Amino acid sequence: MKVSDIIITKAGGISLTEALVEKLPMLVISPIPGQEKLNSDLMLSAGVMMVVRNKKEAFNFLKLIIDRPDILEKMKKNADRISKPKAAEEVARFAKEIA
Repeated sequence: MKVSDIIITKAGGISLTEALVEKLPMLVISPIPGQEKLNSDLMLSAGVMMVVRNKKEAFNFLKLIIDRPDILEKMKKNADRISKPKAAEEVARFAKEIA
């Protein structure tokens, strides 16, 4: 992920968390109803993901970000804004304090 400009992935929680930690924009094709759809809706509203319905739409979006790198840059900034890469450490520290 560190050398990627974008990840094409499913909208599972672990995949999205890893991408956010790396501030990596995401592209998801047809998220599965349920948790993946909810995850996609959240990431889409945060401006870090594009959701498409099929391979043709995916191709068109990838072509768009090649032609318009500002779109990808904005997605990266949005990912940086909402990313919490040290969340596990903060939770562990908090648990230790209250124990």
